[in-house]
Amino acid sequence: MFRIRQKQVENQGEGSVAPCLTWIRVRLVNEEGQEYADERYQATLTSGQREDRLDQKGGSWHRYIPPGQCQYQFSILEEVASWEPPKVVT
Repeated sequence: MFRIRQKQVENQGEGSVAPCLTWIRVRLVNEEGQEYADERYQATLTSGQREDRLDQKGGSWHRYIPPGQCQYQFSILEEVASWEPPKVVT
């Protein structure tokens, strides 16, 4: 489902494109695939800062945010020296 809020399209000139909102879903699991349920995190989203806990499946979902880069920090990973996301094969 796609929603556009009225204030997004107000005062838009003819032929202009309304800004598009998006979502982000993150799931934190260990090497065996076990979830880190209820783990604390801080997220820097394009819509602002959020602090919360992961759900029972180790996930976090934020909807209706502007496109752009987001950053998560997990309390369980503070002791990890460096981590890189897996490479995406296209």
